Amino acid sequence: MSRALSRRSFLQAGTAVAAAATGALGALPASAATGTGPGLPRPTPASAPKIRWWLPIADTDPGELVREVDAIADAGIGGVELIAMSVPGVDAPTYGWGSPAWEDRVTTVLGAARARDLTVDLTIGPQWPASSPALDTDSPAAAQELVYGHARVAAGGTYDGPVPAPDPFDVGGGFGDTRVPGTPTLVALTAARLVDPAATAKPVLLDPGSVADLTGLLHDGAVTWTAPPEGEWLLFSFWRRGTGQVVSGARSVAHVVDHYAAAGTDAVVAYWDANVLTPALRRLLRQTGGDLFEDSLELQFVLPWTADLLAEFASRRGYALPKYLPVLLIQHLHAFTGNGPTPDSPADFDFPGDTGARVRNDFYQVLSELYETHHLDRIRAWAHSLGLKYRAQPGYGAVLDMASAARHVDVPETEQFFFGDNVDAYRAMAGTVHLTGSPVFSLETAPVLTAILQDAYGATWQRMLDIISLAFAGGVNQAVFHGFAYATAPGAQWPGWAPFAFPAGAPGPGFAEAWGPRQPSWRHMPDVTGYLARQQRVLRAGIPRVDLAVYRQSYWDTSHDRLFTDSAVARAGYSYEAVPPALLAQDLPVGSGLLAPDGPGYQALVIPAGTRLDVATAEALVELADRRLPLVVVGAPPDRTPYLDATSTDDARVRELMAQLLRGPRVVRVLGDADVPAALAALHVTPRVRPAEPVDLWSVTRQDQQAVYCWLFNPGPARVTTEVSLAATGTPYLLNAWTGEAAPLPRHRADGGRTVLPVDLPPSGTVLLAVAQPGAFGAAPSGPPITASTAEVAWSAAGTTLRATAPGSYGATYQDGTTGSVRITDVPAALTPTGWHLSVDDWRPGADAATTSVVTHELDLAELLPWPGIAGLEDVSGIGRYTASFDLPAKEWTGGRGAYLDLGTVFDTVRVTVNGHPLPPVDLRHPVMDLKGYLRGGRNTLQVEVSTTLRNRLRTLVPSQAATARQDYGLLGPVTVRPYGEALL
Repeated sequence: MSRALSRRSFLQAGTAVAAAATGALGALPASAATGTGPGLPRPTPASAPKIRWWLPIADTDPGELVREVDAIADAGIGGVELIAMSVPGVDAPTYGWGSPAWEDRVTTVLGAARARDLTVDLTIGPQWPASSPALDTDSPAAAQELVYGHARVAAGGTYDGPVPAPDPFDVGGGFGDTRVPGTPTLVALTAARLVDPAATAKPVLLDPGSVADLTGLLHDGAVTWTAPPEGEWLLFSFWRRGTGQVVSGARSVAHVVDHYAAAGTDAVVAYWDANVLTPALRRLLRQTGGDLFEDSLELQFVLPWTADLLAEFASRRGYALPKYLPVLLIQHLHAFTGNGPTPDSPADFDFPGDTGARVRNDFYQVLSELYETHHLDRIRAWAHSLGLKYRAQPGYGAVLDMASAARHVDVPETEQFFFGDNVDAYRAMAGTVHLTGSPVFSLETAPVLTAILQDAYGATWQRMLDIISLAFAGGVNQAVFHGFAYATAPGAQWPGWAPFAFPAGAPGPGFAEAWGPRQPSWRHMPDVTGYLARQQRVLRAGIPRVDLAVYRQSYWDTSHDRLFTDSAVARAGYSYEAVPPALLAQDLPVGSGLLAPDGPGYQALVIPAGTRLDVATAEALVELADRRLPLVVVGAPPDRTPYLDATSTDDARVRELMAQLLRGPRVVRVLGDADVPAALAALHVTPRVRPAEPVDLWSVTRQDQQAVYCWLFNPGPARVTTEVSLAATGTPYLLNAWTGEAAPLPRHRADGGRTVLPVDLPPSGTVLLAVAQPGAFGAAPSGPPITASTAEVAWSAAGTTLRATAPGSYGATYQDGTTGSVRITDVPAALTPTGWHLSVDDWRPGADAATTSVVTHELDLAELLPWPGIAGLEDVSGIGRYTASFDLPAKEWTGGRGAYLDLGTVFDTVRVTVNGHPLPPVDLRHPVMDLKGYLRGGRNTLQVEVSTTLRNRLRTLVPSQAATARQDYGLLGPVTVRPYGEALL
């Protein structure tokens, strides 16, 4: 997934081997001694990552809560999100969410957080979906579903008797949840003729012209109806009932509320007002509170319903729904199975052609509108009344328009668990985020290793950074770690309570990770969080700038969708994101050839192949074309609406509008996605970040009054070495997110209002750049730009310096064509430290579940090996400290000398000390450091401290971990010290 967010490095070493790539961004670190200034501002809690904090409801010690707040703050995390988790053995009426004990513990956390300048986010209820303990299954405000019963009636036959009872339906949830539905209430009665009476495979086809609404024939729960004389018929009854879905964690059973009716939201608010929000809590929320948070819609229905749906549908879609009810249901689509059917799966019953699909789209559209109006808008208004923002994972997990729903929350959030390693899944929501001006786009970061449920106590921060970086490439700019677990709870075993780590007998280690002081890597957390905080601050700066808007309309989550089926657009350098019809139809401004010029500033709009458009959106597209916005139509132009069009007038109007659109002067139609870059070039649409040739290099661009910021990411398996042309003029800077340093880059050239830089990024590599006025980040250029060089180039107070790791003559070319050269002599050869001593803190169970005992191992190593390959360390987890010494010649080690330290492969987090002096934080994805100023002639001592996961130890203790493979812990190397020499040009 994501990659390490910002390269510590920016200049390619000027060796003979790599001369062609010298000066490229991303290959080696910037000098710590020259050319840097104040750089990026220090991380603040507002820009730092957040963490989800699982509590065993209120069965907690106030003193321990304060200690855990301090641990979170000391780790550089900016906010916590409190989650009440039910635990066997903890009395829910006494300690559950909404109890006096819960209110007391939340008040304790808010007070402690205020003292440490942390924000506290509260979930919308005990867990999710939104619920209320004041409801029961049959309450009007509780979640409702529609089910059907049916009976066959022969041609000319008569049905005379009670209305068919509801058919049996599987009401299990996606994660083994069970529910007991409520008492059914009849909604409608219809009949339809079977197209093929012998058919059994789904969908069973019905004759659309035969469907009749028989609801008016009902009398005292019975019906008498005679079928027409042709064909075989089905008599359908449709019943509304409470879903019976409940959530745990509250002091009493909490029923999920109706998310499509105001009554459901009002039930949530009423319970909070009456049972949760004490005067003290209200006051502290205004002082310390951050967000009211709502997780993904893990709703469970046979078919979603609400009491007023028939009337709402007729009002919003212009036709009566009852006779179309038979074609609405796709089994398990609405049951949150995680990997079940999609809206394209076969329905139980359908009409020939696409009529059924169109009706279902109308149905999903009405549900989306009701959800936005009655749930999202009302919850947001209530959150604001408490002084909170509303952060939510809107729409997905249900069959709703996710991108449209994101307009109705303050902080839209995604999650890696569902979106996975598909960057376009994040881009599907990013357009809404950017067009509505939401400053924060959030990510629930739950590490997935090889498969779901294989993560607990095996996740690494390198993997976490991969996840986060990929999401950043999709527009995300806030990470919420999933999560931090309270120390202990009944039944917990070492290393402490972890609600998603499976107990003995479970099929795997568990889901997600329980970060915290009981993990060895926690001691290095300030390095990771500082790095992410600097990234997030830059990725929220000013306004986003995105090259392409891609039209997308869907009622399904985007975890498997791709906005383009071919990589040509991305490889050409174009950034892009999806824009939903709800925003296109709002008369978005066009200025200076850009769509939304004061926002993302799209240079063109792409209409993908297979798109269907409603009339309002088609009219909006024609208006954009008339305002000379470039448009690219892929494949056959849209020729119909996605919704029911009984008279075909809307379809005809769409075709008419598309013919008008294609006559536009800046509209191009292409056969496929691979042809889009050429069409954009013909329209003079140039990427803001343009590589010299097609490569796997993704970019994010932001712009404020100080600078244009560019974040680059190599998502592919191969190294990327190229030049990039940035649509900005000024002095380019490398912004080092690990250290906060900023360095002006001498290696660049101006080219027609753009700035051209070399880039050299390994797989998963990233680099963060800014183009600004000289001195913008406290460091000014000390010479003219260099356009080519055979050595690494840096600016120092004395002027332009060339640096090389081998003796020889080196030169550089200035932008005006003049050249200069230097000779670098007496550069010691690269060396590999040997004679390593390894001291290991072996973490083992202590006196109780939350206590760790440490056994120390001291070993002298003949070579660097993974711990499982070292006798005595096969199943050890903890902290390792590697120490080695190496000699540098005192004669040559004078001014103008330094060295690069390359650690090679390291598991997992790492810190380095040289001659007793700690180095700045290490880039975990590219652990290469500049040792200038830390070395001396003669003997030098190097210490490398690494952390591990707890998997290797837990394999020997916990049955659910036993089948997992050992992880290759430690410093694996090869470790290399590469001296360099410097000379003023």
